[in-house]
Amino acid sequence: MKRRLRSILILSIVVLLGVVIFFSLSGNAAAQAKTKITYWVINNDPDEQLGKKYAADFMAKNPEIEVEVARMGEVSEETIAISVAGGTAPDVCQMGPSLSVNYAKEGALIPLDSFSDFQAAVAEASKPADLLTGYKIDGHIYLMPWRGSPILLFYNKTMLDKAGVKPPKSWEDFVNVAKEVKAKTGYWGLGTEGGGLQPEGWHRMFDYLELYDNTATKGHFLSDDGKRAIFAGPAGVETLKVFVDIHQAGAAPTSPVTEDLFSNGKAAMTFAGSWKYPGIEDAGVMKLDEVGVVPIPTYTGEGSSFTYGDPRDLAIFQQSKNPDAAWEFVKFVVQEQQSLDCIKITGQLPVRGDLATNPTFATYLEEHPELKPFAEAIAYTLSMDLSEHIWEVLSTFSMAFQKACLGKEDPQTALKDAASEVNKMLK
Repeated sequence: MKRRLRSILILSIVVLLGVVIFFSLSGNAAAQAKTKITYWVINNDPDEQLGKKYAADFMAKNPEIEVEVARMGEVSEETIAISVAGGTAPDVCQMGPSLSVNYAKEGALIPLDSFSDFQAAVAEASKPADLLTGYKIDGHIYLMPWRGSPILLFYNKTMLDKAGVKPPKSWEDFVNVAKEVKAKTGYWGLGTEGGGLQPEGWHRMFDYLELYDNTATKGHFLSDDGKRAIFAGPAGVETLKVFVDIHQAGAAPTSPVTEDLFSNGKAAMTFAGSWKYPGIEDAGVMKLDEVGVVPIPTYTGEGSSFTYGDPRDLAIFQQSKNPDAAWEFVKFVVQEQQSLDCIKITGQLPVRGDLATNPTFATYLEEHPELKPFAEAIAYTLSMDLSEHIWEVLSTFSMAFQKACLGKEDPQTALKDAASEVNKMLK
């Protein structure tokens, strides 16, 4: 009898071990069967923190998909280029519109409008229609608009009060305010981001482009087909004259400056995004309630004010082995709660047409009223030309901008010569 009981006990243990092993192997197989995607973020702590939160929240709702978050190198453009060339591109990647052009044309990116629910996804995420139209490359959209920071006009309330002027609404106001501040206070009327009058092309994204966005060109330097420079037309010349007038009047520095003039209380106005606030606080010269923000002046001071949105968006690479999972993750990132997380963690604003009116964001914006002007402006942001030559174009244009502001050439001649040079390059 004892032998029989012992045999039954041994048999039971064997069966139990078999069950445990079976379920253990089944669990391992299920784990191994998980769909994996990688998400690359730019090289800073807030973006990595946000990316990891996105991944954790997404995986909680989609346990069959594993998301690995990785931080790109100091120069994200180089990191992406090396990965594409080496066949190690991520599934989903943060990317600016200008950088996307070459990869789209080379077939390295998946056209997002090829997903059957693309239109439904952008509608649900309240993506501005005008912006999406501007994102088309050869008839397709390769980026999901994600976040940005509209560039608006910051002004020092105390300086404007001392000069007896109000925040500008028109281009004429803008020039007059800059001149009056310089004449009556001795401070610079305008101190642009990056420090003084410098020739590098990216500087023009934070001064000239803002006014130029409010012309019939909507900020484009090239024709629709990208084969001809258009910045030497009447709109471009009139825009340049504004900055020439300010610089020639001595209301803005005509040489490079190594400090943040506005944050240090040495300039009355500057063009910047919401990321300007931490710099102002760090400088400790002004309190935030001494700083005002208004929309970019329009030519007449009337109508909607457009601006550059300094965007960073989301792309999916053709090398992705799991594009459907990658697309699910992209759609998740642009949903309302994740958009709120973006504001809270990075201080950047999600690109949504309903940002200023959606109840999801209302409480946070009430607690941070300094962000309200930017939330209202996000629906009026524009992208630059989606051309693989845009950086060379900006560089050539910027040299002409500098020459005109220094009085070495008149605006029309400077832009005409620059356009001629760009047209030769585009042939």
